[in-house]
Amino acid sequence: MVEDFKTAFEVQRFLYDQVGFRNCGRPELALDGLRELLQLVLKRQEAQGERDQWAMLTCDIDEKLGGYDNPWYWWVWHWLGHVNLVGHGGSVSGSWLTSEGKRLLRGLEAFSSREILDAR
Repeated sequence: MVEDFKTAFEVQRFLYDQVGFRNCGRPELALDGLRELLQLVLKRQEAQGERDQWAMLTCDIDEKLGGYDNPWYWWVWHWLGHVNLVGHGGSVSGSWLTSEGKRLLRGLEAFSSREILDAR
């Protein structure tokens, strides 16, 4: 298992080097959104076998990403897969967090978006 991030700077470097994140535009909002999305994906993953809970979380994810008919919905899933934060079976919309996705989520939960962005 890959070791968790020890510092906000390590999270920042992972985001820049592995995910392609940049500190421009509204990066704090972007990190907050990524944290929220990864949290929902993990909750849904943990709800496997609990049909009603899984369906409710899927609706929450769909809403967060702008809906199933929104092209950005699909771009986000494909991008998350490309950077190895999620894996999927028959459809990317049913994705789960990979070990790297879980690791990044733990880092995003350990440090605020501002701490990550300001880390040196």
